[in-house]
Amino acid sequence: MASGSLPITRPLYCAEARVGLSPYQGVVRVLGTMELSGVNTTLVPRRLAALKAAPRGYLRDWRVANVQEEWTGMRPLTPDGLPVIGPAPAAENVVLATGHAMLGITLGPATGEAVADVIAGQPDVDLLAPFRADRF
Repeated sequence: MASGSLPITRPLYCAEARVGLSPYQGVVRVLGTMELSGVNTTLVPRRLAALKAAPRGYLRDWRVANVQEEWTGMRPLTPDGLPVIGPAPAAENVVLATGHAMLGITLGPATGEAVADVIAGQPDVDLLAPFRADRF
C-alpha cells in the first residue's frame, strides 16, 4: 500500500502498532500485519483501515492521501519457524533460501553470505545444520 503525505526519508517502525513506513518511489509505503490463513490473498477492509490509521499515533500530521495501491502477499513459513538454507536434497546445483517469514529483509545479508559459501563449495556445515531442507 502506498499512501501518506509526509516527506518520510527513511524507514520507520511503529512498534506498538506493528506497522512499518518506508519511502518508496516518491510515496510512503505502509506495511504490516501477518495473518495465518493458508493460501489466501484476500484484502480485509478492517485491516487496511487499521494500517492507514496506525501512523497517526506516531506522526502528528499524518493523513492518508491518494492511495495508489493496496496489496497482499504471502510469506513463506516452515513448520519449525526456521528458514531453509542450503543445498536442495533432491536437486543438484540448487541452493534454497526460503521460509524466513517476516524476517526476510532482516536475515537477508546473513542468508546471502551462507548461500554464497554453499555455492563456492565452502559451507559452514555446523552453522547451516539447523536450516537443512531435509530436517522435515
